[in-house]
Amino acid sequence: KEDFKVPTGQGIWKIPLVFEGGLPHIVLEAKGIRWLALVDTGSAFGVEIDESLAAELDILKTAKPVQAGLINTAIGGMKDAQEAGIKVTTVPVLNGLGPTHRNAEIAITGGGTRVGSFFFQDYRTTIDIKRQVLWLER
Repeated sequence: KEDFKVPTGQGIWKIPLVFEGGLPHIVLEAKGIRWLALVDTGSAFGVEIDESLAAELDILKTAKPVQAGLINTAIGGMKDAQEAGIKVTTVPVLNGLGPTHRNAEIAITGGGTRVGSFFFQDYRTTIDIKRQVLWLER
């Protein structure tokens, strides 16, 4: 049995974790507004926010419904994402997920704020509970 070795080198980001209710969250920031987002590798989307945060970020007017036929699967069953009212838009700059992300896609859903597997697919992702850090490696 070997302890986790902290990654080193280029293309590595160390993101502090905030635990709420035993679940890992990270702090995201766009347009000067900061929020906690659940690290949810089970979510098919990337960055998700709710309508109230989208309104605060002033991005509702640019949001477009997702294409018909995209299925959203979650606890409780499946539903067409368009029927569920899921919309997508972008923010000019998103911070808190390793490198600065420009024109970052944001999904507006009813599921709260989270970061899901669509975002993490580009990284080796390690939740380091001992150090309370999320490591992203590219």
